[in-house]
Amino acid sequence: MASMKVPEGVIERILDHTPKKARSNVTGIYNRYTYDDEKRDALNLWGTRLEALIPRRPIP
Repeated sequence: MASMKVPEGVIERILDHTPKKARSNVTGIYNRYTYDDEKRDALNLWGTRLEALIPRRPIP
């Protein structure tokens, strides 16, 4: 996803990791924003990339 310009913090949240900066800084305690829209956009972008890699085969 990084190659698709998805921000590192969004990738970490998709992977359910706590961003490094949040662990060591006060904003991590107070930032309760879920980033759902950003995660959805990143996963849609990734899905589009995956679909482009998978050859289309007709369903028999």
